[in-house]
Amino acid sequence: MMEIEQLWEEIDSRVACLPARQTGLMQALHRAAAEDILSPGEFPAFDHSSMDGFAFSSVQPGRCRVTGTIAAGRPLPLQVASGTAVRILTGACIPEGTAAIARQEDCAVEGEDVSLSPGARIAFGENIRRRGGVFRKGDILVRSGTAITPGAIALLASVGVRSLKVTGPASVLHLVTGDEVVGSATSLLPGQIHDSNGPMISALLADMGLAAESRHVPDDGDSLVNRVRETPADLLLISGGAGPGERDHALDALKSAGYAIHSSRLNSRPGKPLIFATKGPGIAFGLPGNPLSHWVCFQVFVKRAILRLHGLPVPEMLGTRMSAKIAPSRDGRRTWTPGAWDSGSGRVRPLPWKHSGDLTPLVDANALILDPTDEGTARMLIL
Repeated sequence: MMEIEQLWEEIDSRVACLPARQTGLMQALHRAAAEDILSPGEFPAFDHSSMDGFAFSSVQPGRCRVTGTIAAGRPLPLQVASGTAVRILTGACIPEGTAAIARQEDCAVEGEDVSLSPGARIAFGENIRRRGGVFRKGDILVRSGTAITPGAIALLASVGVRSLKVTGPASVLHLVTGDEVVGSATSLLPGQIHDSNGPMISALLADMGLAAESRHVPDDGDSLVNRVRETPADLLLISGGAGPGERDHALDALKSAGYAIHSSRLNSRPGKPLIFATKGPGIAFGLPGNPLSHWVCFQVFVKRAILRLHGLPVPEMLGTRMSAKIAPSRDGRRTWTPGAWDSGSGRVRPLPWKHSGDLTPLVDANALILDPTDEGTARMLIL
């Protein structure tokens, strides 16, 4: 039986980063930059005001006549001469002759004149955002290997980047097995259950910016082999059928389809009958059918493989203190416990589960706890 850390090592050594490709900016979310992304221009692109206020030609202006107003996106050929001021709005171009911008709340307006309010002061260049003050043309905005986050997309969009070279995305084929499994829109007959693994995998993949081609396969070995063979994918996920039972066909199907099996039994609760296999650059997981096992195996192993495919760093286990102790497993297996991690207190609250079909703790879970001690400490994977 393989240890958890050994399977991590197998995944890390056998899963290679996918080739890079050019893609649109919005399609790059959750991918890794395949090269340094340089700024095509300066930012800001022009001197502009950071406040609604008044542009003065001096830091000690006195009473000045307001000669016009400049709004964002509407540059006007106005100048600020001695004894005058220009009303200026946030984001507007700085008129020639401006020494500083005074906030409107620091100014007193009387008819067509404006002056600083009693006690108000301004310094040279105050409230002016200078051209190129944040970065210059050719500066590195996103380094190679960095995840493209919503923040990165905003940064790149701000300088007009429309496409970039990133790794991935991985193509995913998801096969849901089980004669008893039916969709949520179907009325249950005796012995049937609604499919939770299919929606679960779809939601977990969506969180990583992926979508899967999903198919239901009956509990028949030949049917599963044919499905595995006929549709190539970077990542194949088989829900259910990973155990040693007479109607569990995932292991034999993967072998028949030419996959090399690297793990089929794991010292993990839940998740003992987890299969990890490869065929050339393609990888496959046979996930235990019980829903909690499914969720744990995805979070701990499948997600790791996807991150490797996308050239992104994998999460590390962290030491933590628990707000309550966890009873050790009766069979000695290492046990994952869903937890609610509170970054404020630095503690994680175990969310007990009754069996591997119990999904109730997942509503609040944002961590997985492993190897608890009698002193109330443990290792934790933040999700």
